[in-house]
Amino acid sequence: MFLQEAIPIDDIELKVEHSDRYYYSKSVTGYFTPQMTEEKFNDINSNFIQNRFIYKLKNVPAFKDEGFVNNVDNYRSRVRYELASVKNNLGVTENISTDWETVVKKVYENEYFGDELKRTGYFEKDIDVILNGITNEEQKINVIFDYVKSKMTWNDEYGFTCDDGVRKAYMAKKGNVAEINLMLTAMLRYAGFDASPILMSTRSYGLTFFPSLTAFNYVISGIESNGKIILLDATNKNALPDVLPIRDLNWFGRIIRKNGSAAQIDLMPKSNSKDIVSIIAKINESGEVTGKIRDQYFDYNAFVFRDVNANVSKDNYIEKLEKDHQGLEIGQYEVQNISDLTKPVVENYDFTTTNAVEIIGDKMYLSPFLFFAKTENPFKQEKGNTQLILFIQIRINSMSA
Repeated sequence: MFLQEAIPIDDIELKVEHSDRYYYSKSVTGYFTPQMTEEKFNDINSNFIQNRFIYKLKNVPAFKDEGFVNNVDNYRSRVRYELASVKNNLGVTENISTDWETVVKKVYENEYFGDELKRTGYFEKDIDVILNGITNEEQKINVIFDYVKSKMTWNDEYGFTCDDGVRKAYMAKKGNVAEINLMLTAMLRYAGFDASPILMSTRSYGLTFFPSLTAFNYVISGIESNGKIILLDATNKNALPDVLPIRDLNWFGRIIRKNGSAAQIDLMPKSNSKDIVSIIAKINESGEVTGKIRDQYFDYNAFVFRDVNANVSKDNYIEKLEKDHQGLEIGQYEVQNISDLTKPVVENYDFTTTNAVEIIGDKMYLSPFLFFAKTENPFKQEKGNTQLILFIQIRINSMSA
């Protein structure tokens, strides 16, 4: 329940009522903290006391999206309720979710998760063939990972449980995220690696701050080795070990190990991705610049380039590049390593531009970045969202008597 919108709000009041037979974990997140009052009253239609929570806020400014925010809903002021336990008519309390260990245990015991992860007898012969003669562990990981990516097609279905099951998905060469990444985990275990599934929430799904089965909508695979963890997601053909699809980069996940233990795992990249541009150019008397460009994309920059441009024709890509940079004309163009994921993507092209130099009197003025220079401020708001600077979480756990 959001307390902040894209327009300013003068006065807001949120009223939540529920019977004391239900116990909710409550959290308030965001920059603005509402005033909360709690009331109790008798419900004539039941034998239980009713709880009423009233949240009030005044003069709440608008919260507009920012260009570098992955999910604006993570920062808007809001109140969340999560059912934690239920008291039946006999007064016995049943816990729905109590802590992360309990939640993870329930997930692992789910027949469409744990049982599917343990299922064997459908891939072993194929793995034996592709690993024949390979002794290097890193190469083994890459071979298994590439095999799953090439064989399986993701059906765009999210979730951490299987629909048709790993065996049927393997035979059909298509499945949801759980089926693909659980079979990947099983194959890695078969090959001798300490592999485990990692539960997580995608960027669009947002963040959940208290233990709940609804906290997750996705699962990837992780290999623990020498105190480090290698992250793998086989749903995207352009993914690499530790280069996950962008939707996966959402703070933290929870690894579920074979021995039943669990731990929080950082999903974010540990180093910056590089984009290296080399320019060799000359300027004539009229200010026209001609030359050659070599642009190298590494890691996530290469991943995004492949993901966006893999199915774009050369002519259409050049047309878009020229449209994005007014006055640019591209001559001979080639791109290297678009299919070889182990190497950076490299663009080489000749160019001419008439829009990079300004002549004033007997002087020429230009940016050394030429048309790569930023011409527009990405932060367009006159006053930014100061709420992004401070992220507050208040946990409220109050069991009714």
